[in-house]
Formats: sequence, C-alpha cells, structure tokens
Amino acid sequence: MLLWLVSYTAILHLGNSQASTKLTNLTMGDNPSQGSFAGQNNPVIVLVHGAWLTPIQYRELISLLSLSGYRTVIQQLPSVNSKNPDAQTVGTDTIFVRNNLLLPEIRAGREVVLLMHSYGGFPGPVAANGLSRQELSNQGKPGGIIGMIMLSAFVVLEGQSLLDKLIGKVYSAWILQFDTTGQLGVADPPFRFYNDLPALEADAWSKEVGLQSRTSFESPAGQPAWADDSIYANRRVYLQTTLDNAIPLAGQKNFIANSGVMWDVQAFEAGHCSFISQPKAITQAVVQAVKTFQGLDTAA
Repeated sequence: MLLWLVSYTAILHLGNSQASTKLTNLTMGDNPSQGSFAGQNNPVIVLVHGAWLTPIQYRELISLLSLSGYRTVIQQLPSVNSKNPDAQTVGTDTIFVRNNLLLPEIRAGREVVLLMHSYGGFPGPVAANGLSRQELSNQGKPGGIIGMIMLSAFVVLEGQSLLDKLIGKVYSAWILQFDTTGQLGVADPPFRFYNDLPALEADAWSKEVGLQSRTSFESPAGQPAWADDSIYANRRVYLQTTLDNAIPLAGQKNFIANSGVMWDVQAFEAGHCSFISQPKAITQAVVQAVKTFQGLDTAA
C-alpha cells in the first residue's frame, strides 16, 4: 500500500483540476511510528513549502521519498489562503513550523532533515534554532536536525524580509497586490511556476495556486540556524533551478554568495516547481544529501 503521510491540510479544498483528481486516487498508508514503515529508522524529511503553494503540489516528491524509505512531514503554512491574512507573518509561519512540524518529530527522538522550497527558506531555518542533533545530543537528548536542503529557496539573514530581497524592494509586476484583503496573487502561474511542464499540465497545476499573506512578505526573518558553522558546516545543500521564472538563477546564486557560509550547490535544468517536472531527480538529490549528512555522523 502506498504510504502517504501528508497532513489533513494537504487534502483540504481539492479543486477540479487534473492535479487534484489524481491526488484523490492515492491511498493513505500506515503510520510509520507504529512500526509498519520499512524506512522507520531513516531520518524524517520535514518539508516547508513555498509561497502560494499547498502540500498538494508536492505529492509526487513525497510519494517517491516514501518509496525510497523516507517519511515526509508537511502541513500548509498559515500564510497561504488565510482567512486572516494580516495576522500572518514570517514569525507566525516560523512558530507553526517549529511547533507543528519539527518538535513533534524531534521530541519523539527522531532525526530530521529540513527541506525548504522557495519562501520556505524564511521560516524554516529560524524554526530550527536550538534543534540540531548536535545541540540536543549535548543535552543528553536523542533526535534533532542533521542537515538542511534549500530547493530554489530564499537564503536570508536576520532582519531581512522577502520584499527586501526583491529588486528595488518593490513587488514585481507578476505579484498581484490585493489591498482590500491584504493578500498577494500570481499573474500567469504557468509561466512563473510551471514553464517546464506541458501546457495542459501547467494549466492544471495553476488552478492549485492560492493567495499569500502580504505581511508574510514584508515582515523580517529571525536568525537562521544554518548560519552557525560549528553545527551546519558541510550540512547545507542548495538545489538550484536554472529555468526558474519566479526566483531566477542569478538571484539564487546571489543568495548563496551573500550568505557568508559554504553550500553544496547542485543545478537542475528545471523551473520553479522542479519537484513536479523532475520529481525523480529531486528525490535522488534529497536522498543523496540525507545519506551524506548521515555519513558525517558515522565518520565522527
């Protein structure tokens, strides 16, 4: 039976697109924490999704990671499709990631690899503070984060907002601003997110693109855990997407150059949602990164 451990938020609000229809054909499996999962001793992948997106979009990647022996934990961030968008900030997303995704796994003694896509690079690294395996081991506790993977993600320093990272610190023309609701939309999602997919498939996935809280783009991030070289040296991977029309390759390279630390950089000829257009390649890269992180622990 195909194992699916997407949270309930991943299957809420299914639309009529082909993408959503396919999701309903998948079967929920057993919970690996109950001992039925073949890869139950492998690290858990905690996936922090990008702006405007929901867990539905990551279903193929999650499925392939499951088949490779890795359980993935993902929940929809509060800043997406919120009924109270003005209250959703990078900070509220950070608290959500820490309390709902990271802590339940780590408190259960599990090792975690943090995988962040796009906007996920804002709340994810801040939520990780103090939760590395090294720090918890020093406290006599099991589990913890053993590495981080950025997938065409923002790499930001403390105090920076997403708006700060945009050219001229102004919204690009393709980011639609809805002042009355405090939300942001996407103009032409097939071009921005799915430019490397067939037209019909790109149109289908575009129907799943939601609305993003404006305040989540204008509020500052906290101190990122990846910046601590004493903990995360050789444990940072960046997966670039060279055909990206949302975060162009030049921007991704600039993030890395200005981070002040070293990253293991790999490039994929793919658009912003590479996990849809090239799920096998991204799965292989994630699995290899996890094994590398584990190898560092074995060598030590």
